[in-house]
Amino acid sequence: MNVKFIAVGRIKDSHYAAKVDTFVTRLQRFVKVGFHEIKETRPDKEANALCAALARENGYKFVLSEEGTLYTSVQFARRIETIARDLVFVIGGPEGLHEDVKAGADEILSLSPMTFVHEMAQVFVVEQVYRAFTIMHNGKYHK
Repeated sequence: MNVKFIAVGRIKDSHYAAKVDTFVTRLQRFVKVGFHEIKETRPDKEANALCAALARENGYKFVLSEEGTLYTSVQFARRIETIARDLVFVIGGPEGLHEDVKAGADEILSLSPMTFVHEMAQVFVVEQVYRAFTIMHNGKYHK
């Protein structure tokens, strides 16, 4: 299985970037991980770039949005276990996601009903995917 993260905007805060790198390195013990960065620009251009990127992907597409499905970490791990395809996670930028991007999703996923800066959302989703794989493999990370 492969896991790909498609995100709008570069992580500018070095602390957030280091956390993402840490969890990506850990996650690579279980799966091949890829990142695709969409340049932060006008919302319509971001939407076009995201839709084009999603159209090229054959995996199961999770698009992050506050109105999506909420899972506990264990529920999320069990959800991932049911998917027999590569996984793709889309994280929007500061302006959020256009409805066309959400329409291209297999599932809308919420990290919380609260809104986070996109840099933090990247850290949270990568960490939760890593956590899910440790749960699936009976690792010690999830307490």
